[in-house]
Amino acid sequence: MTNHLGKSNAGARIISFALMILLAISSGRADEKKAGQPKQQIPHGYQKLDARRHGVTVVYPKGWSVVGMGRGDRAFALSLPTDPPETRGPIVDCVIGVAPTSLEEYRKRIATQGERAAKDNKPRHLISNEIVQPNEKNKLKLPQLEVNWSHKRPFVGPWFEVKRYTIKNGQIYTFTLLVDEPHYEAYRVEFRKMAESAQYGPVETGVVQVQDGYWLQREFHFGLKLPKDWTPSFRVTDEVLFLATGATKEVFSDNLLITASQREEIPFAKLQKELPEQLKRARKNAKVLRCETREISGRKVLETVIEISQGPFNFTIFEQRFQGDRLNYEVRFTVLRENFKKLEEKLKASAASFREFPRPGKGESI
Repeated sequence: MTNHLGKSNAGARIISFALMILLAISSGRADEKKAGQPKQQIPHGYQKLDARRHGVTVVYPKGWSVVGMGRGDRAFALSLPTDPPETRGPIVDCVIGVAPTSLEEYRKRIATQGERAAKDNKPRHLISNEIVQPNEKNKLKLPQLEVNWSHKRPFVGPWFEVKRYTIKNGQIYTFTLLVDEPHYEAYRVEFRKMAESAQYGPVETGVVQVQDGYWLQREFHFGLKLPKDWTPSFRVTDEVLFLATGATKEVFSDNLLITASQREEIPFAKLQKELPEQLKRARKNAKVLRCETREISGRKVLETVIEISQGPFNFTIFEQRFQGDRLNYEVRFTVLRENFKKLEEKLKASAASFREFPRPGKGESI
């Protein structure tokens, strides 16, 4: 069994606010049943790359080399040959994240980034930003947002960043080409072919639904009931053992994440006193509304409610920390502040339903 547990530090381990928000805006929704897909055609001089855990398959030129597969939110990474060979080479990768409400919403936000970069005279310049629709020429099955950026780099000349975004299965797939000027035109054509060849299937969440509406984490054998219309999601980091998402607004999804650490006594009184100040130091605009020790479902729980802001978004975090029979756990919901009041009782009920399941015996399956 892979060990993804963090160090507990006497129960006071704090996952960063930055990671909370990163997970909120870069996690996808749960598996969809895999629809029948046509067999992927592999053109001459190309080969197939199957990033099954991330739910994407592409074809790419045989001269490109796979240098990474299935790490966190990155489905794959490729290095591309250069001339001369010893120079720093172009790279291609694919990452997955939370699906915004539409590609148009993403396009608008990128346009704003480009305007801000131009106003501030940044070395990054937005060249183009447009949605490409499927047609006979490109053979796309789904629309893609293509964004081209140029970068001024001292001593090495201009570099270009080409991105293709696709929404599928409640997730956004981002294909990126980072390339120097001499290779830009040629590799941009091959990169487009790769992005347009993509086929999509379900991602691996590590979670399965079992009896009584519980969602079971298959590796660590704990689970809970999710609020209505919430679904398990692909985990973008190994530190998070369980990730689920709720309603989406623009580029943010209400979300749940569960982390765990080695089992040990939790100093509830000490944490209740010190945690609010620790949270404020971690995030200056954090406002701790509540931090108290309670008895919930037969277990002692430190329950914390925090308000924070990130860019145009205002969030409320509802968190419970407690000791299980096998591990210590942190159950954390992050939702838009405007949604918290109507969701609060549902979040409490979901957290209260948390339980550890017996591990299956030898030869048994879930």
